Amino acid sequence: MASETSTEKHWPTPATHISSFLTPDEAAAFLGGLHARTVARWAREGYLPAYPIGEGKRRLWRFLKSDLESWMLARRSMRSDFHTLGDTLAPSHRCSQQKGSIQ
Repeated sequence: MASETSTEKHWPTPATHISSFLTPDEAAAFLGGLHARTVARWAREGYLPAYPIGEGKRRLWRFLKSDLESWMLARRSMRSDFHTLGDTLAPSHRCSQQKGSIQ
């Protein structure tokens, strides 16, 4: 039998790995108090990284905490990039501080 090389991947056993999955309720709380139905809808629409369990219309969704953390960080960096873009706009193209008015 050949010895293992450092390039081989070792996957955790399903019993230990399954504990890292979150239900929609747990994912909603982790994401800052969203409703579980919103989280499930976002998963169904492909907006959130999720893993479907089952087939058909009534599938269950599970979430990895690490995926949700990465998703939130990516959204935060996109948002800061958007605000940085606003700094490069001419004053005539920026929104004023009052809602609904444009300078």
